[in-house]
Amino acid sequence: MAILLLGGTITPVLGQTSPEQNILINEVETNPKGSDAGFGEGGSGINSKSSDGSSGGMEFVELYNAGSQDVDISGWSIVPSASWKTFTIPENTVISSNDFVIFSYVNYWFKDFGETISLYDSD
Repeated sequence: MAILLLGGTITPVLGQTSPEQNILINEVETNPKGSDAGFGEGGSGINSKSSDGSSGGMEFVELYNAGSQDVDISGWSIVPSASWKTFTIPENTVISSNDFVIFSYVNYWFKDFGETISLYDSD
């Protein structure tokens, strides 16, 4: 089963659901301010990080559990349409009822515009 979101920066859910689990792609950030690697002083990639090595403004996907039951999403996959960087959700990841979880991956997870993000359950 796939759940699709046609993307721009910080795009709300577009009416998709996982009928059995009520898991929604709630928000996607495909093009954060500054470099995709962080809010650093300039440049790109590792050069955009601050002097202490920290970074911010990462690309992310936020999932929401709209159901009344907790859902174990271990082994589910977040897959962008224009990249090979599939993210498999780690074991023991549970979204509580009416709660959110955010996933960020490696630098440059997404293209900056017009991407489709898919969420696949373990089946």
